[in-house]
Amino acid sequence: MQYLKKPWFKLPGKPLPKRLLRPFAYPGPISMDDKQFVILGLGDRVGWVKFLMGFPYVVALGGGIGWFVTEFREPKALYVALVALVLALTIHYISTRMKHNQFTVFDRELGTVHFPKGLFSSKVYEDPWEDWSARLVVASTSVGVPEHNLFLLHKPTHMMGFLSASLNGIDDVLAYWSFLVQYMDKNAPLPDVEGLKQYPNRSKGLGTWAEWRERETRGDRIDPYHAWLAELNEDPSLDEVNARIEAMRRA
Repeated sequence: MQYLKKPWFKLPGKPLPKRLLRPFAYPGPISMDDKQFVILGLGDRVGWVKFLMGFPYVVALGGGIGWFVTEFREPKALYVALVALVLALTIHYISTRMKHNQFTVFDRELGTVHFPKGLFSSKVYEDPWEDWSARLVVASTSVGVPEHNLFLLHKPTHMMGFLSASLNGIDDVLAYWSFLVQYMDKNAPLPDVEGLKQYPNRSKGLGTWAEWRERETRGDRIDPYHAWLAELNEDPSLDEVNARIEAMRRA
């Protein structure tokens, strides 16, 4: 596979190592066993239909409130509310009849990742786990709250695909990445999480969240993510993709 020859810019955020950075956690998958962990792709049509369904529900609520505040004397508000509610329920019914059409698959058995190439594309990247890494990008919401975004990075093409986001701090996304790192190492035990309790060969990784927070309270815990940032600051070449891009731009 060919690397991009002349990237226009470096990748945002910080690279994440394939190490355990937090106790395990993960968002709800479509399916999970000791062979595959499957989640919906960002462009899955059912997800988008359910997203669009929210708009008529909001209009219906607004129309109902308008009818109420006019002491039920404004029939137009009631009409708008009823039409929007019927539309929302129709979309909801349609979504229950649709089949999902876009998936991200972490295949532990084959050691590969199957990731959609675009938001609504049917084409996929399907490459060895070694060709993938992750980046953590911190953005600011419209109200100034930091949002931590986890992206999966396809190293040969420098493509970044969204995996997860959290407004609750950095722990959620680091926990998800730690779960994937443990899960995709087929020579290591499975992560000890609820969805894999039926398998005997499991690892608790960095321990439970209760143990993690207890060590934090006692002050006797070294944060592996902060340790990684110190390594990265000492040796910028550990950000291998951006180091490669910089070398290409200077060539």
